[in-house]
Amino acid sequence: MIMELDLVKGDNTLYPAYDSDKDKLNKIISGEIYRYKVWKPRNLKFHKKFFALINFGFQNSKLDFPDQNIYRYYIIMKAGHYIKVETLKGAMHLPKSISFDKMDDSEFEDVYNAVLQQILIDTGVTEDDVKNELINFF
Repeated sequence: MIMELDLVKGDNTLYPAYDSDKDKLNKIISGEIYRYKVWKPRNLKFHKKFFALINFGFQNSKLDFPDQNIYRYYIIMKAGHYIKVETLKGAMHLPKSISFDKMDDSEFEDVYNAVLQQILIDTGVTEDDVKNELINFF
């Protein structure tokens, strides 16, 4: 049986974080041995802030991008978060994934800061302008 559930640590006890996790925890049989892999999930609010930053960059870009997803790929690669793939016709650059299971909060913060710097260059706005625009995210 493989399942994922979110737990919160109390005084040396783990508690289900949500009702759905409580239901999952009830399926675990007492006295049986289970192996747990523990990790802290990424901050969803920070992830949403990143996409708000991308939207801000797209809306204020001096470049002409008809599609926000293309702008996102472009600005992530400009920030140095890409892989280089060698092909028969030469090197090709592809943006690395920013998905939750690909990096932790620390790595994601590095990408966020690098993207922020590229957006400042791309748009010509100040960091304070961006902070004021995104103030509701933290």
